[in-house]
Amino acid sequence: SSVDSTAYETAYYQYIENNCANAIRGFKDYLAEVDRKVYPGVFATQAHFYMGECFFASSDYLDALKNYEYVINQPYSIYSEKSLIKSTRILFSNRNFAEALRHYITLEEIAQFTENAWEAKLGQMRCHYKLGNKEAAYIVVKKYSKTSNAMNQIV
Repeated sequence: SSVDSTAYETAYYQYIENNCANAIRGFKDYLAEVDRKVYPGVFATQAHFYMGECFFASSDYLDALKNYEYVINQPYSIYSEKSLIKSTRILFSNRNFAEALRHYITLEEIAQFTENAWEAKLGQMRCHYKLGNKEAAYIVVKKYSKTSNAMNQIV
C-alpha cells in the first residue's frame, strides 16, 4: 500500500543520509505497523537489512545479527549474501562456530562473488578446526586448494 511505501521510504531516506538513529526508529515503526496488519510488509526484508547495517556500523552486533538472521530466513534476495557475510563474521567472533559453519555452508551455495565463496570455504575450514573436526577441515582445505588463486587467499 502507499502508507506501507511512505513509512518505509521515510526511514530509508534517513538511512541513506547516514542518520542511523532515525533510520532505525523509522524502520522499527514501519515494522510495528506491518505487524499490526495481516499481511507482511513489502519492504520488511529491506528494513531488517538496513537496520542490521546500522547496528553493525555502531558495533551493536547482537541487534545486527537479529536483523541479518531475519533476512537470511526469507527467500533469496539481493540482501541475502551480504547478510550471510556479516552474520558469519559476528557468529565466528562470538565463538558460535556451529552456527557460523551452517551459514558459511549456505554462503558457499549462494555466493555470487568469488571473494565471498572463498571466505565461505575459509570460514568452513576455520569453524571445523575450532569445533575439533580436523578431518572435515582437511577436506575443505583440499577442496579449497583446487580453486584458482586459493593459496594466495589462504596466505
